[in-house]
Amino acid sequence: MSAVASGTFAVTFRPPGDLPAVVPGIQELAFDKLWTGDLSGHSQGHMLAYAQTAYVALEVFTGTLAGRTGQFAFAHLGDQAQGQQRLLYRIVEGSGQGDLSGICGELSLSITDQEHRYAVHYTL
Repeated sequence: MSAVASGTFAVTFRPPGDLPAVVPGIQELAFDKLWTGDLSGHSQGHMLAYAQTAYVALEVFTGTLAGRTGQFAFAHLGDQAQGQQRLLYRIVEGSGQGDLSGICGELSLSITDQEHRYAVHYTL
């Protein structure tokens, strides 16, 4: 079954603590998200960012998708070149648990006025 899920989420960043800098210019952040829409639940993750021009992150979502409850992980890779932002935001294959076991797919994202709008293209 292929489908598209869409909605919004709110994100709150928090410093992970007093960790020493691994590499100059790289910042480590932990984050929490509250998902609404077709994905309903919360996620937590960790991000490494370089000079606001590139980042990698992993996060774990726990909640409901299309009436199915469980969890899965997202992997992010984002960068910015010449004012253009590029983002790869994938569901980690094999990470699905509960009713979301076997899920795979990608998320597309748009940000307008600080609102994060998503569409998850997935197979379950």
